[in-house]
Amino acid sequence: GVAAAAGNVARFRAHLQSGAPRAPPAGEQLALAHVERALDELRKLKGGEEAGEGLTLASLRIEMDALKERHSLLGVPFAENPEMQLCVQELSLLSQAWEMAQRVLSHFAAWEAQPWGSADVADLLEATRAAHKEVRSLPSGARSLGVSRQLEEAVKARLAALPVVAELRHPAFSQEHWSRLFAAIGRPDRAVGPELTLGALLALELAQHADACLDAVGQAQKEAATQAGLGKIEDAWRDWTLAFSRVAGQGSDVPLLQPDPLLAEALESDQVVLQGMASSAHVARNPRVLEVVVGWQARLGSVDAVLAAWRDVQQRWQALESIFTGSADIRQRLPEDTARFESTHVEFVALQEESLARPGVLDACLQPGMAPRLDSLLRSLELCSKSLQAYLETKRLAFPRFYFVSPAELLDILAKGHDPRAIARYLPKIFESMSCLEFAQPKGEEESAETVESSRGAADDESLAAASSSSARLRAAPKSSSLSSARPARSRAPSESVRASFRASLKLSARGPSPLPPAAPAVHETLYAVAMLSPDGERIAFDPPCPCG
Repeated sequence: GVAAAAGNVARFRAHLQSGAPRAPPAGEQLALAHVERALDELRKLKGGEEAGEGLTLASLRIEMDALKERHSLLGVPFAENPEMQLCVQELSLLSQAWEMAQRVLSHFAAWEAQPWGSADVADLLEATRAAHKEVRSLPSGARSLGVSRQLEEAVKARLAALPVVAELRHPAFSQEHWSRLFAAIGRPDRAVGPELTLGALLALELAQHADACLDAVGQAQKEAATQAGLGKIEDAWRDWTLAFSRVAGQGSDVPLLQPDPLLAEALESDQVVLQGMASSAHVARNPRVLEVVVGWQARLGSVDAVLAAWRDVQQRWQALESIFTGSADIRQRLPEDTARFESTHVEFVALQEESLARPGVLDACLQPGMAPRLDSLLRSLELCSKSLQAYLETKRLAFPRFYFVSPAELLDILAKGHDPRAIARYLPKIFESMSCLEFAQPKGEEESAETVESSRGAADDESLAAASSSSARLRAAPKSSSLSSARPARSRAPSESVRASFRASLKLSARGPSPLPPAAPAVHETLYAVAMLSPDGERIAFDPPCPCG
């Protein structure tokens, strides 16, 4: 009895240690199929069906119970077989390990059947953490089994893979990024759509390339931000328009481009943004996005260049238009440049009218031939400007005091030179300390002196009666200076009149202590510092003598 029962227990334990399922077959990953086979074997070992040599845990227990009962009837103590207890304990640990594997892998199988695009990754991650906690709570004997070790590794792999899956679900991550990711990790390219199951995605073992996946997702996010920035730039420049205002021109109102600080600021800001995009690594690694960025850089660069050239052309046209269309003298002196300007004027007005009809910044500045057209206008206006400057230089050489006035003022002087009153406002710049001129009326008319402001159309036979300085008025001109002569001589008339008045004042002061005219105290203060020859060539004698000797 007892010896036979002990032998049966020993044989069962030996079979249990050698044949009981402890891990999946060597070289295979833990799967539900392995779990089902292992649980079937464990059920056989527990009883109900013969296993091995026909021994089961249930049969051994029946045999031990029978021995225990006979010992009880005979009043003989019965000692429990220690190996029997070990068999019970070992079968319990095996069952716990495989049942845990069945429970966890069944959950995983249900999750893996879901489309990865719609799976609630956050919930799956939380459930996986709970499963990991349960696996770690197994008894140490069960955790030491191969099945438990593989199960824990599988759970850890899920814990590492699910965050990667969550990142890969970013809306910016497209098939293009999947292709680049597969190429980076050395996997064959395949389509990854939202209908792909979570299990198929996890089978790619992307968690082993988590860094590459996260880098690809970061690249996609940056590209999405770049695309959004490009979209904003495109929308903004689709709405930008040029502002025009009409001014009186030759025979009609000419629309002129108005400065727009907001447009200039937007142009500069967007160019800086595009420069930053072009220099970023994620754009450089995506030829398609880089092409769009470079394209916008070229567009805004062209807009900037065209607007700068446009403003330059417009400014030159505004400076020359009134001269070549309103000055008969210039038209007569520079006939070739006048004809060139008239042709340029017609082209410029046509350009402005066309741009007014389609004022969109991109439409106006990027229309075919716009830059060459502006360059042609600019070259023509520069030739007209150079010829005009050369003509003004001849006038300055003839009368050097014209260097004291600007080209525009000199042109006004030349255009209105027939009317001395109209150009008298420029005299303070041409002659130092002179504020105005006073003109005598022609003979036969009522004589009256008046201070000149500007009166176009006055007679050319007026005579200069006196020059008025800012500190004293010298009216003692020895003779009037005619302004009806040629322009160079006419320009010198005020200077000659001032010299004559000054000489007269010097002579008057040199004759003696006679009182000076009330208007000449300022001149008297300068007599001791000036030595001049009188018109007849005699040196003036000062009384009292000059303090300087």
